[in-house]
Amino acid sequence: PDFSTGGGVGPLYLGTTRQQMFEALIESLTYESRRLIDMCRQFKKQEITTVRIGGGPSRSDVWMQLRADILGLRFERMESIECSTLGAALRAAVSTGEYDDMETAVARMIRLKDVFEPNMQRNAVYEQRYRAYLNSFERN
Repeated sequence: PDFSTGGGVGPLYLGTTRQQMFEALIESLTYESRRLIDMCRQFKKQEITTVRIGGGPSRSDVWMQLRADILGLRFERMESIECSTLGAALRAAVSTGEYDDMETAVARMIRLKDVFEPNMQRNAVYEQRYRAYLNSFERN
């Protein structure tokens, strides 16, 4: 997929290609991620400026950049993308006394591989599309 224009996929028609459908799927999944992060912001009552990410989908540079652009946040891809394993290792390191607390364990055990900064011009375009995405929930 090529999301570099920030224009989104647009409506689907009979002539919509598989590639366009795939791009629409990725874009909608990213809007849902944005919605969840917005909910976290409201719940925690604090600003989020950076998201650290791992897991299989983090392997895609294109999707990582799309996330940064849609959310308007810095995305950091961890060197180890196996989040569950890494989380267990962090817990074990603190539980066994290797590190005094989670903050120290995270600082020592997590290494960043790549950073994706948002393109704020694309973010402005995606902001309108995100609002339309949210409105689709209100209509249903």
